Order: sequence, then C-alpha cells, then structure tokens
Amino acid sequence: MNDNEKLLLEHFKKELELSIELLSLLTEEEGALSQQDIQHIPSITSNKNNLILKFLNLKSIRQKKLSNIGLPRNEPQIGHWIKQQQLPELHQIWENLLQTLRKCQHINLINGKMIQQLTLANRAALQLLVGKDPTQSIYGPGSEVANTSKFNIRG
Repeated sequence: MNDNEKLLLEHFKKELELSIELLSLLTEEEGALSQQDIQHIPSITSNKNNLILKFLNLKSIRQKKLSNIGLPRNEPQIGHWIKQQQLPELHQIWENLLQTLRKCQHINLINGKMIQQLTLANRAALQLLVGKDPTQSIYGPGSEVANTSKFNIRG
C-alpha cells in the first residue's frame, strides 16, 4: 500500500466513524420523535448539526487530499477508482461508508416526515385553542401568523 492509499484509508476511516455516530444520533432522534419526547429533541438536533458540520469539513478535507494526489473528487469517480485498487480494506471501508450514509439519509427522511406530521398536529391544536376551524390555516399567504386577536380563546 502506497502513502496515498494509506492517507485515503485513514481518512475514510474517520468519515466512517463520524457517519456511524451520525446514524446512532439519527436513530436516537427517531425514537424521541416517535415517543414525542420534546425535551430531548433540542439537544439531539444540536448534536446532529455539529456532527453534520464536522462531516462536511471532513468531506472538504477529503476533496483537497484527492485533488492534491490527482484523483477525482466526486463520489462516483472515487468509488470507481477504489474498485480498481487491489486493497480489500479500502474497498470495505468505502462500502461501509456508503451504506452507513444511505441509512443516515433514509432515517433522516423518516424523521423529517415525523417532524412534519407533528408540526401539522400542533398547528391544528393551536387553531382549536384559538377557536378556529383546524382545517383552516393560521398562516397568511406570506407565512406570517394571522392576527389572532380577533379569535376567542377558549379557557
């Protein structure tokens, strides 16, 4: 294994570790959302944002490393290059990284749908509280909150 291959292998290991951590956090977020554990969600979101920033930084570093050694920078091309190498460990790390990122993407999509459903339910509850038909929007055309002073608050 040459120095460039070692460098990439170590870098992909770091990305894989971070992606596994992100997958764990997204799974935790999924559990909190399904349990409607509102108290836990802000800390998960903060941690998720930090991990994503770290991951984006690592990806940027990877692209610089790839450019410096004359390799393609995008995932399909680097994946093709990796397949051409006779390095089973590099193949395995790359495949694990891609698989973990696909799982992250899938769980994040599910979490986004749950958040959307919870948001819609909260909006409907808010409309009931202000005495308005929950099938009507409390937001105006510019997404501003409608004037609720004209609504009767139920107590």
